[in-house]
Amino acid sequence: MRIMLISDFFAPYLGGVELQVQALAKALTAEGHDVIVATVWSKGLSREEVIDGVRLVRLKSLATMVPWFSGDPDRRYHPPFPDPRVGFGLRQLARKFRPDIVQTHGWIAYSCALALTGTGIPIVLSVRDYGYACATRNLLIDGKICSGPDLRKCLRHAGRVYGPAKGIAAVTAVMGLRGWLARRTSLIHAVSGHVAAIVRRDVLRAPTDDPVIVIPDIVIIPNIVLERKVPATGPGSWAAIVEKDDLPPGPYILFVGALQPHKGLGPLLAAYRLLKNAPHLILIGTRWPDTPVLPDDITVLSNLEHGVVMAAWEGCLFGVAPSIWPDPLPGVVREAMSLGKAVVASRVGGIVDIIVDDRNGLLVAPDDVPELAAAMQRLVDDQALRDRLGAQAKADVQTYNPTNIAARYQDAYDQTRDLATGGTP
Repeated sequence: MRIMLISDFFAPYLGGVELQVQALAKALTAEGHDVIVATVWSKGLSREEVIDGVRLVRLKSLATMVPWFSGDPDRRYHPPFPDPRVGFGLRQLARKFRPDIVQTHGWIAYSCALALTGTGIPIVLSVRDYGYACATRNLLIDGKICSGPDLRKCLRHAGRVYGPAKGIAAVTAVMGLRGWLARRTSLIHAVSGHVAAIVRRDVLRAPTDDPVIVIPDIVIIPNIVLERKVPATGPGSWAAIVEKDDLPPGPYILFVGALQPHKGLGPLLAAYRLLKNAPHLILIGTRWPDTPVLPDDITVLSNLEHGVVMAAWEGCLFGVAPSIWPDPLPGVVREAMSLGKAVVASRVGGIVDIIVDDRNGLLVAPDDVPELAAAMQRLVDDQALRDRLGAQAKADVQTYNPTNIAARYQDAYDQTRDLATGGTP
């Protein structure tokens, strides 16, 4: 099968979506499929190259010419509406490659829908966050989970996040193009049950709450647990970082993720102060403009390679993922589980698709400091509990390996192609 994967970004960018698209491309190629990846070109990158055996094509966009839309001059973001230049490039690429199926991720999906209009090529729309319903993509407003789209509410919030002009453009596009995008989609892929529910509520319904005429099917396929590459020694290893940063000896509690309030840093730090005989707390992640002031006795590490982060998981006592926002499907939780580590996490978003309370981890209410502290204290005090939860977590997460997930995508592709050609799925 000829498969075109389209994404806002790809290597060398190493965000969650980029890593997932790269892992999927490698897995599908390993299964014998002909795969090509298309993404937006950024300054300093080649227009075409081969990465891990997968052909990559980068397309120039109008955002390249209008920096106001894209923000970072070294990383061009696709706007939440069709970019004619990207659309033209995708249509030309589709004519040459002749894909049987196209799977698109991120806001570049708008250009994909425009490019493939009238071609008969089925589109699988991958939903990995809330960007097709929420202009700020995280379904949060004033630090709380949003109840759903409302024009005035969305304009006010997006204006605070992006500024008035960008906020109006983003909200108008996202809300106005929901039905148009759905009608041009053959199948919607969601990474978790919660993401699928939000798609049904906020994307597949018009602003007046009247159903959209054409509603594509939704299939839930979780993300791949990325291959573990742990450097044991050398300047980039975890052991070298421990020595260089003079980290405290002994066990530690580990948080991995963006160092932002919506990831639950406030509740985590407050809960940590309530612990008795607390091990050291290590935070690994990227600092952002809204990163809070972090205490001096907490170790904060940034810009670590993925393999080093995996080594940090391997050495921790247990992990914490106290998200306040409805995290679609946090990869860090599955990575910790793959190494046999118990995780205390919030009962929100796609986390409940991964963790079953007291089976393979512990779940607590989001933003509930006493409950979070109590769960963390249980794992601090009870090695048998940590071992039991960690062992079950490692067993449960095996289903997220690249071969299994690629097979589920192949089934979805077959179903979509059969329906598009009038066959029987």
